[in-house]
Amino acid sequence: MADGENVGRRFDDRTGEVVLDAVMRWPEWVHRRVESVQPLEGDRGRIRHSIDCTPPPDPRLAYDPGDRRRRLSRVESDALVPLAMVAKGPMRQFDAVGSDGAALPLLTMSDGREIALHVLRWALGREGILPGPSIDRALRAIVGPRGPRLTAQIDALVTGGRWGADRLWGDGAVSLELSDLIRDLGSNFLLVALVPATQLGRRQVVKFSFHWSVQLPADASVGARLARPLAAFGLRTTTLAVPMMNASDTESYHLEFRTPPELDCISLSLAGSSSETATDTSGQAIAHAHGRFETGHAATAEVELLVRRRGAWRATWGAAVVTAIVSVLAVALPGAAEVLRDSGNGGRRSCWRLLHSSSGSRPHAGRARCRRGC
Repeated sequence: MADGENVGRRFDDRTGEVVLDAVMRWPEWVHRRVESVQPLEGDRGRIRHSIDCTPPPDPRLAYDPGDRRRRLSRVESDALVPLAMVAKGPMRQFDAVGSDGAALPLLTMSDGREIALHVLRWALGREGILPGPSIDRALRAIVGPRGPRLTAQIDALVTGGRWGADRLWGDGAVSLELSDLIRDLGSNFLLVALVPATQLGRRQVVKFSFHWSVQLPADASVGARLARPLAAFGLRTTTLAVPMMNASDTESYHLEFRTPPELDCISLSLAGSSSETATDTSGQAIAHAHGRFETGHAATAEVELLVRRRGAWRATWGAAVVTAIVSVLAVALPGAAEVLRDSGNGGRRSCWRLLHSSSGSRPHAGRARCRRGC
């Protein structure tokens, strides 16, 4: 039996109904989301997402269709728990653990897309739009991997009901909430975990983490690009944009930024929250800010960083100054270039010859300086 047939038989619009209900009620059963951002060497980092939650005790979340009509206490299979919406793209070095510290099973991308399809079918049907072949084709394209590249088509669909040359529904036929859901499932995939059904209704903490690539935006101004060397030398601060995942889909959202040893964190600010705790200017090694958010469109936080003017900074500046002085002397002093190229006579002899060549008629003065300084 083909994989698509397995998926089609396992999930249906009733699955879409219960999963959509769980997603829309995230702020009720997801008590706290904590994101910890740890920059690594170069333009790399790691994001760790921790979810303190009490999954809904609903037997309809059972992974096995035969268990969905039973009482929760009699469900034998694992249960579906939608954890987050994650930006579509490769999830490098991805891992997830459950409340017991063991590896947490996750649905495949194919399963996740099929559930997202049924979520949208159910949501459209609830607003009086009955699915059909044309609508299904559009929805499959939206929830598929090419969704982020279909922004213009998705906008035309939610505002005017058009998908290419087809009119799927009338202008203004879908609610603002459904429009946002369609856009969200176009740019993100639904991350769904499998937990033992006995864990439904019990408070627990699940975690997942993945590789994060830090990149300068392609449309960054020339001034922003030229400012990077100044920031590298600690002559000005630089601002780093950090993704905020599902900030509004929880009772309380927290973000930690683990500052590398060679940097100082001047401030950490969470966009979209007016709470006093949404900004941290303490200068601690681990910056921490938290708040509540009414909308999920606040997608980034800003971290203002400054290179420390001590330790490695001083050593780097010292090495740069010494290198600059030697380079100037090599060009300015007569015969200095030949002396520096002579690597067979040892450091002390080369130093003496360099000073001797610049001392003119006072060779002994140059030799004396060499003995004291070399």
